[in-house]
Formats: sequence, C-alpha cells, structure tokens
Amino acid sequence: MRRATRRGTTPVVVAAVAFVGTLSLGSALSPVLLQNAAQPGVYMPQVGLGTGSYANGRPSDPACWSCPNVTYNAVMSWLKAGGRRIDTALCYNTEDQIGRAIKDSGVPRSEIFITSKVASCSGAVQGFNETLAQQVQNLQLLQTTYTDLLLIHWPGPPNQNLTKDPACQAPDLDGRWGSCRRATWRAMLKLLADGKNGGSLAVGVSNFEKDHLMDLMPVAGAKGMPSVNQMEVHPWWHDDTLIPLHQSLGIVGNGYAPFAAPDFIGSKWNVSIKEDPTLTKVALATGMSNWQVTLRWQLQKGWLVNPRTATASHQQDDLAVASDTFTPLSSAHMAEIDAIHPIPRVPPIHKVCPDPATRL
Repeated sequence: MRRATRRGTTPVVVAAVAFVGTLSLGSALSPVLLQNAAQPGVYMPQVGLGTGSYANGRPSDPACWSCPNVTYNAVMSWLKAGGRRIDTALCYNTEDQIGRAIKDSGVPRSEIFITSKVASCSGAVQGFNETLAQQVQNLQLLQTTYTDLLLIHWPGPPNQNLTKDPACQAPDLDGRWGSCRRATWRAMLKLLADGKNGGSLAVGVSNFEKDHLMDLMPVAGAKGMPSVNQMEVHPWWHDDTLIPLHQSLGIVGNGYAPFAAPDFIGSKWNVSIKEDPTLTKVALATGMSNWQVTLRWQLQKGWLVNPRTATASHQQDDLAVASDTFTPLSSAHMAEIDAIHPIPRVPPIHKVCPDPATRL
C-alpha cells in the first residue's frame, strides 16, 4: 500500500456507506452512520475541518481564524480538496465566513456536513429557550436552514446572568447542574424534530464525561441519547475510558484538537506535538508525517477527527489519512502511541481546553 507523505497527497472523497463497530484497517474509513439522536440516514465524514479561533481577533496570531477571510479561504480550499465536513461553533466567530465560503464554492449544501454548537465557550448560555435562540443565530450566520449536527459545547455550569430558564438558575441539591443539562437537551431534541426547518439533522454533545451523559438519560431514553460526543483527543491527552462507554450507548466519538493546537498552546508548553520522539519514531518507520501518524492513531481508535489547517496541501494530506490506499498503523505502533500519556488528570499536563471532569 502507498504511504502518504505530508505534502503532495492526492485528495480523497469516500463514498457514503455505513460504518459500525471496529475499524477495518485495510479499507477506506467511510462516513459513520449516526445511530442515536439523528434523523434516518445521516452519515458523518470521519475527517472534518476544525475552525476554532483561539487568538481573540489578534491578526498577527496564526490562530486567529476569526480574522478577515482566514476561515473563508480555508473552507474554500477544503471544499476544493474534497473535504465535506466543517466544524464550527457560535463562539468561534467563524460562522459568517463559513456561510459565505459555502455559498461561493458552488458545492451543493446537501453535500456538506456542518457541525455547530450552542452553550459555547465562556458564555455557556444554557436552558430551553436560550438554546433555540442560539440555533437561530447559528443558521443566520451560516446562511442555511439547518445544521447537520448541533452540539452542546460544554456541560456547564451555565452563565446564570444570561439565562432565564428556572432549571439553570441554581444547581441541584447534589451541587450538580443535571436539571439544566436536561432542559437544554429537551431543546436539542426539539431542534432534531425540526430538522431542515430551522433545526438540525442530528444532535449531540461536547466535553461530556460519563456523569454528564447519564444526566441526560431521564429525558433521552435509549434512542434519544447524543449521537456524537466531541472531546479533546491527542497523544498528550486522551481518556480511553470513554471509548467503551460510547460504544455501549451508541455514541460516536469525535476528537478535537488532534495536534494539541500548536499555534495556540505551543508558547505555553514551549514544545510542539510534532516534536514528540515517539511520534517521530513511528513516522520514520512508516513513511508518514508526525501529523498523519497522529490522525491515523485517532481514527484507528475510533475517534473521528477535526484537524485545523488553512494550508491546502496539509488539508489534502489530512483527507488522505482516511483513504483505502493509506497504510494503517500496526498494533505495536498503536500501543507505543497509547503509552505516550496515561490519563493525565492531575495535573492536566498538555491539556488545551479546561478539563470537563471538573464541571459539575
């Protein structure tokens, strides 16, 4: 099989066929059929373009995806390369650029999978009516009538100054915010029912630990549980206990920050994941780049990925990782990468975003 390199890779577009269970390492990593809170026949591509902006509008910062035309140009090249999934959020301030790029690209909306989020970032506005209102904002900015996937960005706690929902005014007697999460999830299920008429074809969550997921069960039941749980996953931070939990609940795992956001956090750590000696060792042995090793490791563990790059050649390489011509990592190499970091809860070493385990 051909081993792809970091540059000069042919873009890959895979057919929409069902994928359930363990990855078949010799075949294309086909789009995943969402099984829980989703309308029939919704398939999620395994590789998507992340568009998170971490620079708060500083044009000199390479992480400033919210700066003029940065995300627009990245989405245009992504769609040209054959990418069809785009991940955003209300608080990223990139949705308007994504909406313009999709409109200008000429690619039919029906071929594009858009993920967005509510209860986002520091605002954490939760509650029933508040969730519905945020989706109206999402759709206006994205210039569409629906999202393919809508996520609750964070499990809480909610910003009590920005919500009027009684369930989100105070924590429950146990000190947790389960009632608020359930109120927010009821709104998500309504948006699922609305579908293409101002809603979403699938709904899920992000940064939800086991306890957060269990809080939804009284409202969700067996088939109303989230279709997707998006978590931070990279070789320096990964909680493998979520994998069997997701499998038991029929939830698809989607990893974000697959390269540990080097343009954002590199100055804090003074090191980039591309310099990790284990990844370098595996990359040299397989003919891949460190970036491709990282993505393939995540895909083979069962996590869909959201690499974030505005460079066209890198986007092509990222898409190639899911092709049937890409050499899979051996079990020995997978084990080596797994061992880079145990679950580093205390202290949260090399964690890009806050640890959701601390969110009650």
